[in-house]
Parts: sequence; C-alpha cells; structure tokens
Amino acid sequence: MYFPRLPFPSLSESFFMVKGAALFLQQGGGAQGPKTPTHHKHAGDLPQHLQVMFKILRSEDRIKLAVRLESGWSDRVRYMVVIYTNGHQDTEENIVLGMDFTDKDSRNCSVGMVLPLWSDSNIHLDGDGGFSVNTAGRSHVFKPVSVQAMW
Repeated sequence: MYFPRLPFPSLSESFFMVKGAALFLQQGGGAQGPKTPTHHKHAGDLPQHLQVMFKILRSEDRIKLAVRLESGWSDRVRYMVVIYTNGHQDTEENIVLGMDFTDKDSRNCSVGMVLPLWSDSNIHLDGDGGFSVNTAGRSHVFKPVSVQAMW
C-alpha cells in the first residue's frame, strides 16, 4: 500500500538539545512542520541527523526523544528514538526505533530496530550510564554517549 509523504511530518518545533540528545516538547494542536533546527556549536551532527529522521517517519508519528548511543563501530552513528503516535480508538502508542547512520556526515539513515513499548515494559538502570528495556520476554540494552544525555 502506498502512502503519500508530506515534505515534513507535523512535529513539534520546540525541543531541547544537550550532549547527543534532543527532547521534544509537546505543543498544542498546530499542524505546521518543524523549522530546521539551527546549528549550535556544541550540537554536533544531531540537528542534521534529526532532519533525516523527520523525513523517514510517517506524518502521524511524533518524536519524544532522540539520544545518540555508543556504537561498537567507530564510524557508525546510532540513535535511540522514542516515538509516539495515535493508534486505534485514539490510544497513544509508543515505540523505540534504533536508527543508524553509516557515518557522521551521512544524509541517509536506516531503521535497525523496532521495539514496541507494551504495558509489560520494564526499564532497569545498569549502573554505568546504560539501561535495559525488557518487554515481551526480550531484553534490549542501550548505552547513551553521555549519562547527561538521558537524565
């Protein structure tokens, strides 16, 4: 089935960026697209990567949080992106996407993981700045590039 893509999904324009993470703030029902995030000297590649992420999401998806993760490959850039959308019967559905960029200058990304967050989801801190998400009998470990990025 083909769904036409809007130039930019209807996302919040307000977000807070710190050390490899962006937290999006909910706003009232405006349906205008996001402004291009301005490049701050300490923001790194996050504003550019956010624009790429916006383009591959559906118009009804909203980003709550995008956090850069440590990666086993020095040239690969990985993000954990928490997304919510309105599901059937006006329920809010949440999902964690793992988004990968082949390098810091890449203008393309791939979705490497899709993790729905169900009512049985549990989060455990690992003590070294990482955390695990347990849901549907599976465990997934995440390690942000900075402890400050998440908390």
